[in-house]
Amino acid sequence: VAKDIEVYIMADGGLSLRQDRNSSSKRLALIPNETKLKVSQELEGWYKVNYEDKDGWISKTYTTTTAPVADVTKDWKTFAGSGYKIKYQTGWSVQDYGKNDTTGMTSVVAFSNQTLPVTIPTGSDFIAPVVANISSKTADSINQTYAAISGVVVENLSVAGQTAKKYTYTSTTSNTQVTAVIMTIDGRALVFTEAGGYYDDLLKMLNTLTIG
Repeated sequence: VAKDIEVYIMADGGLSLRQDRNSSSKRLALIPNETKLKVSQELEGWYKVNYEDKDGWISKTYTTTTAPVADVTKDWKTFAGSGYKIKYQTGWSVQDYGKNDTTGMTSVVAFSNQTLPVTIPTGSDFIAPVVANISSKTADSINQTYAAISGVVVENLSVAGQTAKKYTYTSTTSNTQVTAVIMTIDGRALVFTEAGGYYDDLLKMLNTLTIG
């Protein structure tokens, strides 16, 4: 059957371009994942395509007509925290403030599109686009604290393979909308917060999060 469509390879290790419509047929080339190809013919679950001036057949099973979504985090830098790794945007800065006894945090890390202070300012709320905190308390305890905030909106999120709680509220001290995402790490609460409209940035970062 004659075809005139474009498809994308959907195989992590690449897809073989075969001489004939048979998985045992001679392999002419290995086509990388997400490669865009023009189909000239379809027959019995196989597409005829041209790749690097070679005409051959590829299995239709490992193709899609939907263009792959670009990975915007591909070239981001990686920060290795205490029990987790996360990527942050190119051009952003990161500052590891270590332990904060005042707030009961065993780790405080800030990410910003501007230069961060060397030490956390005292006497005022510390506002940064994204902050990662590891609390000495359990996630259940921290969740109870956030759930009691007046006017808070609570949602469930799936982050790094586990269910996390998302809290959105307006800070009474800074009058800024804040989002907090809380999950468990080594029996303690791992809390990511954003303030001032950086939730989309936080969400992209959380999609790169790995625990352990």
